[in-house]
Amino acid sequence: MTEFPLRLNPAVLRLKILASLALAAALLVADRALGVSGHIAAAASLPVQAVRAAAAWPSQAYRTARDHLRATAQWRASEEELRRHLLGARVRLHGLAMLEEENRRLRLLADLSPRAQLRRTLVAEVVAAHSSDFRRQITINRGSYHDVHAGQPVLDAYGVVGQVAQAGLFQSTVLLITDRLHAMLLQNQRTRERFLAYGDQHRLLLPHVPWHSDIRIGDALRTTGLDDIYPDNFPVGTVAEIVRQPERDFLEVRVAVSAHLQHNREVLLTWIEPERALP
Repeated sequence: MTEFPLRLNPAVLRLKILASLALAAALLVADRALGVSGHIAAAASLPVQAVRAAAAWPSQAYRTARDHLRATAQWRASEEELRRHLLGARVRLHGLAMLEEENRRLRLLADLSPRAQLRRTLVAEVVAAHSSDFRRQITINRGSYHDVHAGQPVLDAYGVVGQVAQAGLFQSTVLLITDRLHAMLLQNQRTRERFLAYGDQHRLLLPHVPWHSDIRIGDALRTTGLDDIYPDNFPVGTVAEIVRQPERDFLEVRVAVSAHLQHNREVLLTWIEPERALP
């Protein structure tokens, strides 16, 4: 193969060198004035940054997921701790409410004690309730060990509850005033008229009230102190209904009981001071 030697014209070569130097100088001046190389370098670095971001994405995703899981675990632990504190606070608040209600009932019971007729009083707790179509009784946690005896009056913060029917050693059975076997003497606070009342399951019944009797719905009925059982002038109930039947010679009066017979937690046992003989 025949080779042809490369021959360059020295004049042309010098001209190309001078042109290259001029172009380089112009580019330097333009770059200094306009910052062209910075834009070119930034544009050229975009693919490099994309590659770097793609390479760093797995580790960044791992750190993000790890931090998220840690924060979620901490939030759940904090939420569980707050729930436990809230539950404890609610339980304590409920306990305080129960104590406040119990203190209120005890204060109301204590207000009954400074009567002149009451020689001694004792708060008893209701431990059981017995109810049927004919019987209305409760069991209290006081007995003969606490000097409780049969026939002893029992009160609550709102009125007469009943009387002790049977006294055990540490517990006693109380016959409520709404029991069908219970009877008591009442007095109309407005007219001072006296009536005999019998238990009628959830209320009292006055079956032999004369037609001419001045008794009205809403009249307050209290104890008389004449039956040697209950102290004088304690609330028993209010007249709720008056039934007038033409074929009968008497009115039938139904009385709403003042005492909270179905909701009592504590009752008050009383010892009545016996009357002194006159000289």
